[in-house]
Amino acid sequence: MVGDDVIVGHGVVLHCSRVGSNCLVGNKSVLLDDAEIGDLCLVAAGSLVPPRLVVPDRSFVSGSPATVEPISDRHLERLQGLSTVGRELGYSMMARRYRDAGL
Repeated sequence: MVGDDVIVGHGVVLHCSRVGSNCLVGNKSVLLDDAEIGDLCLVAAGSLVPPRLVVPDRSFVSGSPATVEPISDRHLERLQGLSTVGRELGYSMMARRYRDAGL
């Protein structure tokens, strides 16, 4: 299950059971079986989240194997803005333009 407004980077493997809303999963991260990622979490690029790890809301996950710590205010602000930014920029914006152009 993947929540709302989640960005999953290139080459990510999601074998986990849940990624909460407003999360960013960095490039080449691997989230193994039955791991759970809470809301407003940032998983750093190249992280290896072990099986059955439960990551609480508002966490920063990094390393191999991954360690979990509270997310910084700076990262939290960026994650909270994902829903707005995602709708105004990037692939979402291009999809709207193509749809509006009848493509």
